[in-house]
Amino acid sequence: MKVWSKNKGGWLLAAAVLVLLAAAFHAGTVFGAGEEPGSSGDPLITQSYLEEQLKDVSSGGFHKIKVPKGRTLSCSSGTQIILYSGSASVSSAGGLLNLTEGDLFSAGDTIAKYQSYLVPEKGRGVTCSSESILFIQGEYE
Repeated sequence: MKVWSKNKGGWLLAAAVLVLLAAAFHAGTVFGAGEEPGSSGDPLITQSYLEEQLKDVSSGGFHKIKVPKGRTLSCSSGTQIILYSGSASVSSAGGLLNLTEGDLFSAGDTIAKYQSYLVPEKGRGVTCSSESILFIQGEYE
């Protein structure tokens, strides 16, 4: 019996620790640890998720596209265009707004490299007179 009484304190201590661990686990799930991953209740995210979300932000939301010679790019209202290489001209009668210089470019005007152009109305765009690389922010065809 004396052997059992010596171990009695150890068993009680182990049982108390298990009860405390179970209570702590339950409290964690009730008070936020069981939230949807990535939500405000569980804000930890993976590096790959963060890189995917920031991919467009790091380039300012612009997509780099290559347009073959003779092709016309038709854009939605609010789309921005930057000519990086090649040559292109305004393809629509309404024209494009040059945001860099504050000018209106009409149909047939050659757009300048590295300047930002805004499409004010759907269907306007540019025609590339050589293979060109454009950076586009917005919808286009």
